Amino acid sequence: MKHEVVVVGSANLDAICRVDPPPQPGQTVIGSGSLAGGGKGANQACALASFGVSTTLLARVGSDLAGVQVIDGISDHGVDVEMVMPDPDEPTGIAFVSILPDGDNTVVVAPGANLTLSRTVVQLAFEDIEDTAMVLCQCEVPIDAVSAAFSEAEKVGAAKVLNAAPVVDGVERVLGQADHVIMNQSEFLEISDEVTADLESLRRAHRRFPFHGGQALIVTLGGDGVLVSHDGKATHIAAPKLENIVDTTGAGDTFCAGFAAAILAGQSPEEAARVGTSVGAAATQVYGARVDASVVADFEKAMASQPPRQSSAPASWHYDEEEDQL
Repeated sequence: MKHEVVVVGSANLDAICRVDPPPQPGQTVIGSGSLAGGGKGANQACALASFGVSTTLLARVGSDLAGVQVIDGISDHGVDVEMVMPDPDEPTGIAFVSILPDGDNTVVVAPGANLTLSRTVVQLAFEDIEDTAMVLCQCEVPIDAVSAAFSEAEKVGAAKVLNAAPVVDGVERVLGQADHVIMNQSEFLEISDEVTADLESLRRAHRRFPFHGGQALIVTLGGDGVLVSHDGKATHIAAPKLENIVDTTGAGDTFCAGFAAAILAGQSPEEAARVGTSVGAAATQVYGARVDASVVADFEKAMASQPPRQSSAPASWHYDEEEDQL
């Protein structure tokens, strides 16, 4: 089996509800909702495949109807699902997503079968992988599985990308295994014990984290853009200015996929972060965690217009950049 990217992560069924106003403790409110495929691993794999990257997903679901729905949905996006394996005992993971009036969201995850993705399962699965250029992981599956995936990636010389989300016990163990680490502002503050996310705190954290030489640290700031620390330099990239935010649920996963695809195409972490920022912003203009045709078009535009070390943004979007030496 040969694929450009192997994504090792979670696959869920999302129960999505739009609520206005949000309920208070003890209160029941009526919203509008739907069921959709989710999970950080599945979302990022689907986005990568939509961006034209040959992608396989290594994940666990339950031996239930929800598992069948989740696998079918992932396959429909062009992802190889041969290694999405049903577990006989645990149910498919479920995520309860509340979309708030401003487009922001809250998520509660019942991981179910995702927690059965063990080190042994990962090692056995990689025996069937002949070659891959990148392994992309998140932290919605056991840390032992993430560590094993990066160890297998090391054996074949594949790039290793970690989306350190959510923050779980033991995440520090895998920070040093990855070539590129992506986290959002709240995750950065929790892992780093910093009180703000800015260029100075990024410099301090990059020195303190158990990173190896040449590693890139990327911190997404939502509407405030992204911070990138790499190769002795810290850079701030502003986000596109958007008039209306529809749903932020898929923004982070879409950023990670755009970043990973750009790294595969030979872009630097800074340029890849610009692509991720562009498609992540585009993802906030549509409902749901999976990319649609408009986000794919944005990715293609960003990549096509991006010579090395120049902005990938459309002309109407202006990035304000700051650089500082670490």
